[in-house]
Amino acid sequence: STMAVARSTLCVLLLAPACARGIVRPAARVRNWGLAHVVMSMPGSAVAPASADDAARARAELKAELLEVVQPLGCGFDSTQEQRDEVLEIVTELEALNPTKRPLESDVVVGMWDLVYTSSPSVRNVQGVMGVNQWFKGARMTSFVQDVRREPNYIRYIEKVQFPSLLSRMVGNVAVAEGFWTQQDEEPDTMVTDATKVTIGPMKYDSEQWQSLRCLMIQELTYCDDEVRIQHGLVPNIIWVFRKLPPGAVVEGA
Repeated sequence: STMAVARSTLCVLLLAPACARGIVRPAARVRNWGLAHVVMSMPGSAVAPASADDAARARAELKAELLEVVQPLGCGFDSTQEQRDEVLEIVTELEALNPTKRPLESDVVVGMWDLVYTSSPSVRNVQGVMGVNQWFKGARMTSFVQDVRREPNYIRYIEKVQFPSLLSRMVGNVAVAEGFWTQQDEEPDTMVTDATKVTIGPMKYDSEQWQSLRCLMIQELTYCDDEVRIQHGLVPNIIWVFRKLPPGAVVEGA
């Protein structure tokens, strides 16, 4: 099928070396985490902190800095190139301290994840991950939550959308996509998702009509713990930052 061919092509691109995919990391910068003198560059290439405590402290400081920087950026919609470069720099440092080397084989990936930032230009252009405003003009995403489960490997996207007032009364304010996720063969950090249906209020659609969802079809998880998850798509330097919601959090549409 068309979707299968697209997935195959995306897999080939994703599994190529980072340099072949055109990924350009920011210049290294130096940080001093107490006793540890850490030089950050490519993920995994940093000089390790002197102890587990130093690593934990470094992660905590970087996560706090990252979340503070992205907070006013409206999921990245309102970001400038300078701000996106700053986020990429912090993300690169945090990736070097990734505590979960095989995230898709760990339950740490399971749960509700709130999107706090993406540098995706396509998402900015359509004002949402699911691209609802391509179908309903004037719609804009206000939040996006990814619900990841196991047994079966079920995934759901819940996008809260601000519609023009008349349309909101007709369809509500939530768009939901449902499907399944798998682990790319022999790639413990690569998630492949396949949304099968999309629902907006009383209307249901075949997911193949929603090409915007392809931006999440194949994602490489480069950092994951019980608070923050960072992942990259196939386009160079496109970042997605999710923050885990606490257990029992109520999400409209979930």
